[in-house]
Parts: sequence; structure tokens; C-alpha cells
Amino acid sequence: LSHYRLFSVHSFVLSALAMKNHCEQPLNSPLHMISQLEQLPVDLIWRIFDLTPESMLTLRLTSRILKHRTEQYDMRRPIIDVVTKLTIIGPSERSAPVNPSSRICVLIQLPICKSREFWRRLVCESAMNLIKDREVKVRRDAKIYRLYFYVKVDLDRMEYVGSCLGKKIARIALTKCSNGEAQGDVAKLLNGIEIGHLKISDMIFSDDLVSQFMQHVNVDRLSMIVKKVDSTSPEHILLSISTLVRCLHIKQQCVDGIESTERYFMGVTDFDWVPTILEMLSGKVDKLLIDNFFYPEFLSKSGAETLREKIPGLGRNIWFESSCDHYEEGLSYNVNGSTVKVDSSYEFDPMLIIKPAKEVKTDADP
Repeated sequence: LSHYRLFSVHSFVLSALAMKNHCEQPLNSPLHMISQLEQLPVDLIWRIFDLTPESMLTLRLTSRILKHRTEQYDMRRPIIDVVTKLTIIGPSERSAPVNPSSRICVLIQLPICKSREFWRRLVCESAMNLIKDREVKVRRDAKIYRLYFYVKVDLDRMEYVGSCLGKKIARIALTKCSNGEAQGDVAKLLNGIEIGHLKISDMIFSDDLVSQFMQHVNVDRLSMIVKKVDSTSPEHILLSISTLVRCLHIKQQCVDGIESTERYFMGVTDFDWVPTILEMLSGKVDKLLIDNFFYPEFLSKSGAETLREKIPGLGRNIWFESSCDHYEEGLSYNVNGSTVKVDSSYEFDPMLIIKPAKEVKTDADP
């Protein structure tokens, strides 16, 4: 059926263009001088472009009207999403000066069958000059475009590329982007895009992450691989993020100079995280996973007891998992519609799990 529809669209386009040769018709041409294709409503013409993007390069040469329609189409956010994964690599050091040498690398991965449409979006006549800063790599059935942008200098170009990425992207990885200005530029790139899963790693986590980036993007699931933290109140970072995403996965890495016996998490030692966790689970977040296998003592026995008591009483379908070595294997019971148990099948320390007793349909773990 899809092949028949495409054939029909191609046939209509060819027959409509065959009726009259329009090379330089003005936009205000009399109706009797305009072809059937040019008389179609603009939304229908755009739908034809969606189905047959390869026809645009030819159609734009046939008349000024169709050239104008293709330019209008290129400047709107595409209906059909083509990008499968986006990787953004920024300046690695937060203290790096903001100057033309601070460069952001963007890797855009999409199926080869969609690459022609994406490339047409990127290099349309109304676009800015992006070709000089791009590389293309082919990997099996995928094509990867590598684009470079200078922090603060290429903001307009980043916004334009963002408008070519579509409305939804399932997976985005943000790495080595500790600079607040760079984070703000990346937020402009991702403006208006629904992000299924965002993974942040290899960077310094600071207050800028919230103010410059997270508050300006639309993320459903967030994974944070944390090592360096530069904040006097890291709990406020997590509380702010918990109001912006539905699912949050925090993986604490080993930090030089911090012994495994210390109660360490998110840049601080001997901090009571229980009130913060409970407040986070009272907001938008309904799935919170904390992997802190290097410092399992961050959650005290009394803190774990409080979570076992309080979380099932929050009245929501909450899924909570955290590293916790205070219980033996075999702990398992139901209370207030929740299952509370200890799972020792993980590679390192056991996990305390509090989840809905009745399995609810949910996305895969980040």
C-alpha cells in the first residue's frame, strides 16, 4: 500500500508539472497560469514533500511558487523524525575560557534510507553554510554526520540544525559538557525536541546543569553518571531535576581520595539523603534508581528503614531502587500496594527495591 501511495504521488506530481512549463512564474500569477500542483493547499504540498523528499530539489526549479513552498517547508520543524541517536561532546573543563577554541561536536546518527532527506534539510538554499564543518561516516545501515560549532559564536547555526532534527529523538548522549555557556548553546540545539532518554556523563555536575540546560529541554528519562560535583547544595540539583523528568537513574562513580567505607554521594560525605529522596518522589519522578556500589554506606540502616516505611505510603506507583548493604537476601513483603525486597543478584552490593506490587507498564530501565 505504501508503495502504491508513493507511486500515486509521483504520478500526480509528474502529470501536474507536465501541463505547463513554469520556469519563472511570479507568486502573484493569475490562477489560469498556475499548475494543479501549485494550486494545492500549502499543507497538502508539504505532505507530498514528506512522502517524496527527493522530488523537492527538482520541484523548486520549476517555478517561483514551488521554490517558495520548499523554502517554507525547510524552515518548519519536520513531521517525519529521522534521527535515531544524537551524541553531543562539549568542552571538557568547566573552567575553560569561552572563546572560538571552545568547540562543541555533534554526532547525528540516522538510517541510511533517511540520510538523503536529512541532508536536503541541512543544505537547503535558505540554510547557513554547514558543509565546511561536517564529516560523514557510514556504519552498516546507519550514517553518522559529525558537525562542529563554536561556543557562543555559532548559536544561530545550532538553532537551525536543531530545527532539522525532527520533533522526537529516542536517545541523546551529552558528554564532556561542563561549561555553562556550552550547556546553554546545547539547550538551544535541542529546543522543541521531545527526548526519550538523555544520558549525561564525563562532566562536572554543577548548578549550571539545571539553570542553563535542564530547565530548557524536554526529557522523559535521564541517566546521570556522576564523578565530579561542583555545588554547595547538590541536593538542590536533584530536587530541581526531579520536577523535570519522569525517570531518573543516578550512577555514582569512584572518586579518588574517597574511601569505599565513607558515606559519599553526589560530592558530599555524611549527608542524610532520605528527606531529599522522599521529596523527589513526591514530585514528577515516579522511578528513581541510585547505583552507588562504590559507597553503599551513603544510605544508613535507619535511612533505609525510613524509606521502607514512607515510600509505600506516598500513594503513587513509585519504583525506587538503591544500593544498600544493610539487609540479607530474602527480605520480601507487600505493603500498601508496594513490594519491598532486597535483590542480591546484582554484580556488586544488594539493591533495596520498592516497587508497585502489581506490575505496571513502564519503559525499560535507563
